[in-house]
Amino acid sequence: AMTNFHVDIWTPDNTALPNNFKIKLIDFGANGNFGGGDDREHEITITRPTLVSDNWVSIDVPLSTFTGLTTRANLAQMVFSGTIPNVFVDNVYFYR
Repeated sequence: AMTNFHVDIWTPDNTALPNNFKIKLIDFGANGNFGGGDDREHEITITRPTLVSDNWVSIDVPLSTFTGLTTRANLAQMVFSGTIPNVFVDNVYFYR
């Protein structure tokens, strides 16, 4: 029933392009098993001007932005990645 995803991040590193921060959400599908054939996932990329150094950045994303995540009843993983080596993460939640 949730419609949005929130995370706060902070980095001391350079955030000039092409640097980025990525968020991937993964749903294991109705069988609830990784690799069970019904998994769905989607990754979004955050860059400047949203991404800045030495400041807490609040990221609020409608779940509809994760277009490849066609099911959400069995969300099982979130993966943070990107080109920035040091990222502090806080306040991770779903909301509507």
